[in-house]
Amino acid sequence: RLGGTDVAWVGVTKAGHFAAHTTSSDSMLYGNDVMRVYNLERHALLHHFCLINTEVEEAEAAAEKDNSPEVPVVRVCGSYLTGAGMLVTAHVDGSVCMWNLDSRERVAECALPKMVSVFASNHDATVLYLPAYSSCVVWNTEEAVEKGKLQGHKAAITRVVLSKDDSLVATCAEDCVVKVHSTKDLKTVATLTGHSSTATCVVFSLDNKMLASGSDNELILWNVATGQAAHKLAGVACGSLAFSPSQALLAVGSAGPKSDCSVRVLRVSNGKQRHHLRGHSGQVNGLAFGKDDDTLLTVGQDGMVMRWHLPSAGTNNDPPAILLKGPVDGLAHRPGGKLA
Repeated sequence: RLGGTDVAWVGVTKAGHFAAHTTSSDSMLYGNDVMRVYNLERHALLHHFCLINTEVEEAEAAAEKDNSPEVPVVRVCGSYLTGAGMLVTAHVDGSVCMWNLDSRERVAECALPKMVSVFASNHDATVLYLPAYSSCVVWNTEEAVEKGKLQGHKAAITRVVLSKDDSLVATCAEDCVVKVHSTKDLKTVATLTGHSSTATCVVFSLDNKMLASGSDNELILWNVATGQAAHKLAGVACGSLAFSPSQALLAVGSAGPKSDCSVRVLRVSNGKQRHHLRGHSGQVNGLAFGKDDDTLLTVGQDGMVMRWHLPSAGTNNDPPAILLKGPVDGLAHRPGGKLA
């Protein structure tokens, strides 16, 4: 929580910038190693603090001056905002750091053999799930030790997500398989097969009963309890997925080689399309619903962050509001997440 503001999501840009939109006001977090909070309506700077040690910028300046390759410069390649108000950053050297956004201090760090840019955390930020090729390292942040691994994939993991209650964690991979694991004992409770190409994204419904997964040519809605596909839509290039707060809708952002740069909003009950949103000129890298089913935020490779109003009936939509223009890569959403 920052000034009474609840944060809904945080994203990372190509240059290691961060952006976050709040649920209770029109504010945006944006910065290059320095976190800044901007009011989107007034474009006014509200708050800022240093995320990465300033020695990094000094080292970069020295490296540019004397062209020395020996100066250690660690760049951010991924970020995640936890429900407990902690920011987790992944760096190109394989290190993963956790930051207290109130004290502005680094409170935990671990080192992995290689860089990771996709990861997840439980709600209170005590456990991180860090993909390491075909397995996923489970790291206890309080004790700074490895708790175990999620295993079973035969190729590189492309995405890892937790359920809202932190009881389940899902992984999808280049082996076209989606796996659901118990966070209690790290055992696999469901193996979902049905994709014909790399599974690139996955998300739980808020009640854990449904799970959606996508590839570059199809979308599948699964019944978690039975492990059976409830709906399968071919010809849908999926890059990002989000269930609405009521769980009645599923938003699908188009990405990958077959992307048409649009967003489809589907009815979960029958898999039918309710809205088809066109406005981005590049693939859609991330999306998140607002407090209700009427508002959707999208991030495109075109650098646009857009807010859409979704009417309850019909398919006619108002033009989207453009919240930000910049090279934003993705949108990481944590329902109920707060800035501490």
